Amino acid sequence: MAWRMTIMQPIQMARSVARALILAGWLLGGWGAMAQSPASAPVTEDYDTLARRLYEHHDKGEYREGLACAEKMLALKPKDPQTIYNMACMHCLCGNRDDAYRWLEKSIEAGLADPALPENDEDLRALRADDRFKELLNRMRKPPAPPKAPIAPKEKPVVRPRETPKPKDDPSPRTQAASPQPSRAASATSISMEGLTGLMIPAGSASAIRGPAALAVLLHGADEDPQRMVDRWKEAGEKAGLLLAAPAGPRHEGAAMYRWSDLAASTERVESFIDLAKKRHAVDEKRIALAGFCQGGRVAMRMLLEHPDRYAGAILTATDFDRLLEGSMAAGALKGKRIYIMVGDHDSARLVDSSDRAGEALKAAGANVIIKHFPDTGHAYPEPRSQEISAALAYVLGL
Repeated sequence: MAWRMTIMQPIQMARSVARALILAGWLLGGWGAMAQSPASAPVTEDYDTLARRLYEHHDKGEYREGLACAEKMLALKPKDPQTIYNMACMHCLCGNRDDAYRWLEKSIEAGLADPALPENDEDLRALRADDRFKELLNRMRKPPAPPKAPIAPKEKPVVRPRETPKPKDDPSPRTQAASPQPSRAASATSISMEGLTGLMIPAGSASAIRGPAALAVLLHGADEDPQRMVDRWKEAGEKAGLLLAAPAGPRHEGAAMYRWSDLAASTERVESFIDLAKKRHAVDEKRIALAGFCQGGRVAMRMLLEHPDRYAGAILTATDFDRLLEGSMAAGALKGKRIYIMVGDHDSARLVDSSDRAGEALKAAGANVIIKHFPDTGHAYPEPRSQEISAALAYVLGL
């Protein structure tokens, strides 16, 4: 078949070119939107909300959805070791082993310090037989090399100007070098001494407080730090005129991450911090409450069980009580103590069930107990947070 070439009129050609350009622009724009990665889109949710959603998806086995949450959390905290570690876990659960190794290595480089965490984490079970996993664990166990001493710069000779002789009757002193200014003291709220690390916030306004102040001892969750608890409690604490003491757990995971390890070490750390608070501030001995989140809640509850005479009660949020329920509580052991438990209905079914069973066991031991279930809340403090904490304080300490 022969082809016949036709010469288009200028107007027809212009219209054809315009249509072609419009079509190309539409296609390129569509492809560009499709190629945009989820991580590049702006994150509109806060970190705690995303963490709750990640926990929910993980508990339901919805690992792809959980990975999407982990990516958004990473966009908010790109250098946080625990956030990076979450990426490794979710990739492993999704079957992306190479990506899991890559993110696990990144979490170690960012400061993840304890090899027991990945070694015992069921989320990373699929990696354990691989030599790469063993190499990463060995790298974590290897003590870090001591930092090299900085090379001192060569000192330049100092040329001192000649002093002009003063008349004998001139009482003014000769020119002297300026005396060094004393270094500014560290923030009064930061504690790093006597083997203790944490934060201490004085009780409200000094003019509003008369006599010793009530004390709330804030125990953070796993892989958190004291600042996280202070941020949650500060507004309610200021309104109530509370002294806040937030010690760090004895096990340092790296960066701003601490854990409460064995009970004896954790109890000793908290009691030492309370003693330090009493030395620095006037504390009402009859109004000391333990407030714990997640892992910190277990420590708080155990301390109250061991020394009920020292504490007025406890405020416990998102706490798994299973280990505490293994032993029996003597009848009347917690007589008169007030315990306030907050649990989200979107938390794991096991945790919600353990909170309900703990409430019954604590009541049988003589404690006055309130358990509040919050809809649309997972592993987090309920909102409005300050209002709910204030309600808990009113119950436990009468504030």
